[in-house]
Amino acid sequence: MTQTRYITTAVGVLLLFVCPLSDATSTVQQPPLNLSFMPFDVETVVPVTAENIGEQGRMFFFLGRHAFVGRLRALLLSRPAKGQLLTTGIRLKADFGPPTGTILADRDGLVLDTTRGLTYRLTKDARQRIEREIASYVGVVDVTTYERERRPKAP
Repeated sequence: MTQTRYITTAVGVLLLFVCPLSDATSTVQQPPLNLSFMPFDVETVVPVTAENIGEQGRMFFFLGRHAFVGRLRALLLSRPAKGQLLTTGIRLKADFGPPTGTILADRDGLVLDTTRGLTYRLTKDARQRIEREIASYVGVVDVTTYERERRPKAP
């Protein structure tokens, strides 16, 4: 059974850790997700690129097993499409770690799997679902899992 303890905090620069505790018997280790996000319909004066989205938007870290990580990956890679990523209009950067790697999405919903060079398209409904779910994690910090992940691992 999964247990979660949340502490809500307001900070000037938001650094968010969303980390449910996973079953100790689980043998599948999910790599952490490092997610930078800005709502898709936000207009900016300064270009938002893969390099600066962490500064322009919000940053989220998912440690351990979390259902959102799998749902996000599946949603981003669900609709193959052709197109050119708008590199100055990045709204989502998801670093899933190996083997998936980094996935980028622009303000129009075009998605680039940077590891494989394949492109996908998010529907308007998919973009709204992503925004709603990410908004639900704002201000949530699971200190228990954060502390556990920081401890040195036994050899």
